[in-house]
Amino acid sequence: MSRIGVPPTLARLMKKIRQSPKIRSFEIDVKTRLGIPVRYNSPARTILESTILPYFSPSHEGSKVLFVGCDWYTKHYRTYFKQAEYCTIDPDRTKKRYGAKHHIVGTLERLNDYFPKDYFDVIFCNGVLGYGLNTPIQIQQAFSSCYTCLRPGGTFMLGREEGPKFLAFSNKEIPSLRPFTPFIFPPFGTSSYSTKPTYNYTFYFFEKPDSEISTCNQYEESPTTTTVRAATKYSSKLWSHRPLLPQR
Repeated sequence: MSRIGVPPTLARLMKKIRQSPKIRSFEIDVKTRLGIPVRYNSPARTILESTILPYFSPSHEGSKVLFVGCDWYTKHYRTYFKQAEYCTIDPDRTKKRYGAKHHIVGTLERLNDYFPKDYFDVIFCNGVLGYGLNTPIQIQQAFSSCYTCLRPGGTFMLGREEGPKFLAFSNKEIPSLRPFTPFIFPPFGTSSYSTKPTYNYTFYFFEKPDSEISTCNQYEESPTTTTVRAATKYSSKLWSHRPLLPQR
């Protein structure tokens, strides 16, 4: 008998029932509808929720924040930015209920169709490479749109899994990241933070320069030409379409 008087066999059965995907799904649905935070347990997600989001929460009161990608484990993120204009974007209509009051059903590639230039103070792009942004052209267009919609001096955070088995190319091979400059994230004292050896995941912090003169000189070709060339160069490295899964 267990401490509460439940036979071991019954206790194991109850535990198995609680761990059932259907029961877990029902529990998540009930909690999210009631506004109870439901967390996804992963090393990267823990760092995001315990360090990164809290840092930007008090320091950006009244500012404009965008979080890319929504699911049951992101619904409570709005509580970090109660004083800000908190926005979310996701192409899946079924994820709207997990987004902000100002939620866009659309792709990140078309962000500048929904928001004006220099609009956001912070953009969080966490765990969407390979989980929605699946081709070089998509990534190039998405990050270019983020750069356009981020205000000068604003912060762009990119969280991604690492390694050739998951993603075919590194940040250095993404042309639309070149206009950004590294941002030293104070809590970590660096512009990139890896969760190794626990998990092969890295958070990158970028800033849109106040002056775009120097960064624009990095391009010897037009953005359209750069995009096409990048897509052609890395076409052999395309990974298959993957759903927006809770890996991050």
